[in-house]
Amino acid sequence: MQNGKRNTFSMQDDIEQVAEWLAYARDIEKQPFAMLVIDPVTSYLPGQKLRKVDLNDAGQLRTVLEPWLGLAQKFNIAIVCVTHFGKDTSRNMLHRVLGSTAFVQTCRSLCAVFERPATEDYEPDPNEKVLMQVKTNLPEHPGGAWKFCTERVEVGTDPRSGQPIYATRPQWDELDKALTPSTSVGRSRGPKSHYNPAFSIQLTELFKRHPDNEWQPVTYVQMAMVGEKVVSESWWNKHSKDYLDKQNFNGAWMCRLKASPA
Repeated sequence: MQNGKRNTFSMQDDIEQVAEWLAYARDIEKQPFAMLVIDPVTSYLPGQKLRKVDLNDAGQLRTVLEPWLGLAQKFNIAIVCVTHFGKDTSRNMLHRVLGSTAFVQTCRSLCAVFERPATEDYEPDPNEKVLMQVKTNLPEHPGGAWKFCTERVEVGTDPRSGQPIYATRPQWDELDKALTPSTSVGRSRGPKSHYNPAFSIQLTELFKRHPDNEWQPVTYVQMAMVGEKVVSESWWNKHSKDYLDKQNFNGAWMCRLKASPA
């Protein structure tokens, strides 16, 4: 609040107030903060001095970002700034961060979260992700990427409506040392094109056994496609809807060929 009016947080204008709060928590409450998250960082760059910050101007960005490095060192706190990649998937990860390279050059560590890359033998679920450290100032890069899935969990109850409150959390899997920034550049959607022709042909042949494209149990069709290794189970879960109409009849899921697959 400023002069009785609500203002948006500004990385230019509010660093002193943040420092005061960190000092109060550390020295008075004896409960120092360990992390400050600014999400997304691009929304909180403007201020009184630079009302509009050009994301491609390295000088302007450094003017805003570098004072926060001193704050992090003074209070021994991790400052996590969240931003997004550009759309050009062919570029090196260090150069895909939106805006000037000042974002990458200023930070001590750059971590990327993205969809788990597909392989010829595996099509990831949409909820599968990886966390990879792209840049670090440490002498040795840890290498690899941590695989995880996102899951919805109940975290409380809304006191006004009595309805449950849900949030998303990661379910961590394992470290995949084969994944590196260079191997993860660009889109990798091979499995869909790899499975597509065989799946389409086998599916058409299966329904030819039934006149007039009759509805068939989803479990029957899935078993025929996955059980015979025409496609993987993860590929079926993600892409079978592109080829099949599915409906629930009295509790039983049935399917039939779409007139024109997506």
